[in-house]
Amino acid sequence: LVIFPQDETANRNLAAAKPHSRDLAGARKNLDNAGDTPEALNARGILATWEGELKEADALFRAAGALPEAAKNAEMIR
Repeated sequence: LVIFPQDETANRNLAAAKPHSRDLAGARKNLDNAGDTPEALNARGILATWEGELKEADALFRAAGALPEAAKNAEMIR
């Protein structure tokens, strides 16, 4: 993110790709700059799931509100 280091969408998109390469620390760093939109909360919930923090993940999915993806993710970890 050399050009737009504070762009929330760019950070959220980068964070979504990093767990697949096992770069959870990098994903967390990007999510720190991803804002507090429902999409960002859902992405944080996914990261928490990858880290084994299911209670945190559930809380984040719930905080994402009516975002359909978050509701589906919450169901998957229950």
